[in-house]
Amino acid sequence: MIMPKTLPARLEASQRNLFSDRWLAAPDDLGVFPTNADRYVAEELWRLRDMKSPTMQGFLLQGLAASWHYMGPDRLKTIGSKIKHVLVCTGTEDAMIEYKHSDVLVEGISAGGCDVKKRIFEGVGHVLSWEAREEYNKMLEEFVTNAHQG
Repeated sequence: MIMPKTLPARLEASQRNLFSDRWLAAPDDLGVFPTNADRYVAEELWRLRDMKSPTMQGFLLQGLAASWHYMGPDRLKTIGSKIKHVLVCTGTEDAMIEYKHSDVLVEGISAGGCDVKKRIFEGVGHVLSWEAREEYNKMLEEFVTNAHQG
């Protein structure tokens, strides 16, 4: 993670962490590029064009925060006691966070009395909003509408 990589190597690694292989290889959802992978690379290059590189301190602190992040049962229960509705969703091909960890979130938050909905997207990676755009947006709309009415 801390070893310098070329831009192509970083783009390849981020694709594999964020998206399923199936989605990356499929034709571009928006019909602009040959594949979804090509669109992702183009958008990353556009985004990186004007972005300043993080400082070494910022990079190391972000890595430290990510590796030490922990939400124990007591914290999850507290969240569940303060929020009425929670939606936990994950993809089975998520390479960043194994989808089975969603069970821990649901169990812990539910212990606080919260109404927790869980949704698993089969064959989808970490970025649900890209890979399952229409289904994901519909799910969010229904969740927010139902939470507002309930």
